[in-house]
Amino acid sequence: MANKNRRTAAKYSPGTSKLIIATKPTLRTPREVQQVQSPKLINTEKHYKRLQGANADITVLQTDTNLSQYRITTRSFSDGSTQSQIDHPYQEKGYDFITNMTEITEDARKGCLDARKGCLATRWVEIVVEVEGTGDVNVAILRELEKLRFILKHITKLAIRIKLPALTKFSGQSLASIATSQAYSIVERIVREVDEEMILVDKMNVAGEECCQA
Repeated sequence: MANKNRRTAAKYSPGTSKLIIATKPTLRTPREVQQVQSPKLINTEKHYKRLQGANADITVLQTDTNLSQYRITTRSFSDGSTQSQIDHPYQEKGYDFITNMTEITEDARKGCLDARKGCLATRWVEIVVEVEGTGDVNVAILRELEKLRFILKHITKLAIRIKLPALTKFSGQSLASIATSQAYSIVERIVREVDEEMILVDKMNVAGEECCQA
């Protein structure tokens, strides 16, 4: 089958009976070349959206801190077309929010882009406090907050969600006993953290949630 992209010319070699076939590339117009070439990548944009069902972008729990977002990468090409790709880098095994933010902090100290402010400027951070049936709170939440101390001052939007056991468990308690309970003291400690460390908070929600039935 003849190659449509090439031109051929035949001639006899001097002094021989050999037929020599010379193949030359077909010359293309600039328009034809543009049509053949793949479109060039001209721009890449990344956007982040909250996972469905998540109450906040960053959730601080007793055992860890989660970044509840997925990433959308959109690429634009010279022919006007676009391609979008969705991935979940923050839900992959081995990803650790605190470790990642620590590395960002180290880069910032070296004079690089301070991505801590960019990460926290528009994202809601939620602290989940779980009150047990005995009225106590697992103090692990305080240890988790201590790990986050280096970024607390950059938080601008804060939600505190207190997960309570069935309210009937408190029906026999007086207000005085609740005020002296461990749960009350831990919530009070968190309030102090907000007041002293989270100095940029301009929006805050506090909500109670009954997490189980009697």
